Amino acid sequence: MTTESEESEPPNSSAAVPLSSLFYGSLPSRELYVRWCFANALLPAMQFSIAPWQYDSEAVEACRKALQVRDAFLPLIESLAVAAGLTGAPIVRPLWWHDPIDHSCMWVDDEFLLGNTTLVAPILEAAARSRSIYLPRGRWRAWRDPSRERSESREDQVHVGPLWLIDHPVALDEVAVFQLLDG
Repeated sequence: MTTESEESEPPNSSAAVPLSSLFYGSLPSRELYVRWCFANALLPAMQFSIAPWQYDSEAVEACRKALQVRDAFLPLIESLAVAAGLTGAPIVRPLWWHDPIDHSCMWVDDEFLLGNTTLVAPILEAAARSRSIYLPRGRWRAWRDPSRERSESREDQVHVGPLWLIDHPVALDEVAVFQLLDG
């Protein structure tokens, strides 16, 4: 039997209570949580084991932006899910799926493809504001979030792979996405 004072104890108190419905323990850093939201937005299923409002209003806004990114790619994710049911081809693919004889595609493990034409390169390290990105063979263009201001120098440039983009800038509230133009 619990007393009234035990029932009203706040979730962030010292009591052994989950911080949200599916998470126990200390919260990850706000920065990595936001990065996770953007990476997760482009996976087939998105789940919030930790609620963004457990951080601050900026984290909530960043997660809203991640959901807008997901919304832009949802038709692709849904069509890939239908194709996966019919053919067995995965929705999320390793780079070697695109080019199985490219040695770099064999060992790059922090990028993935959505289908055959969308490459996603999330930032996975704290304090990083840029990352190296490997683009396999083909002509690639950075995807531009329609809700953002246009930055012609980055988004209009076509990169011909195989190619490494060294120190490609990625703001905290975005994820690097490239689209294959000749796929």
